[in-house]
Amino acid sequence: RTDKSNDERSVRSDIAQVEVDISTAAKADGYELMIGSGYRSAALQSVYFNSLASSVGDEAANQSVARPGESEHQTGLAIDISTLSYECYLDNCFAYTDGGQWLAKNSYKYGFILRYPEDKTDITGYRYESWHFRYVGVDLATALYQSGLTLDEAWPYLQTAQETLIKNDAI
Repeated sequence: RTDKSNDERSVRSDIAQVEVDISTAAKADGYELMIGSGYRSAALQSVYFNSLASSVGDEAANQSVARPGESEHQTGLAIDISTLSYECYLDNCFAYTDGGQWLAKNSYKYGFILRYPEDKTDITGYRYESWHFRYVGVDLATALYQSGLTLDEAWPYLQTAQETLIKNDAI
């Protein structure tokens, strides 16, 4: 999006090529996607959160927009994706667009997961966002895609595995 700052159109440098790869693959299949929002500073996240909270209150706002310091966008690993046409931009009808359906079926191949699925809002704590994808790496994204688990559901298992690997001097 050209109306966003360079910072907000960016991602972490170690996933920049992955984002290019997924966009190129989508385009090769006939879907033109773009980053609607990438990295956000704490200051910008505060603007977004406070803007929504002023109209709906903090608790309701935090179901849609993370508080500063809690946003995955601040890691540079989360991206809001849209079609170049802005069809269903930041709206859950994005899931029903051809590009949104392609992304839902293929994002894991590039290490991205749909972060806030429709049927898991009670687990993630955030409302469904068909456009919000998080980079976790191909192996984990594939495992989550195949299992149907969210990152939140898998997290305790990942922590236990890490602790075991450390205990066994494997890492």
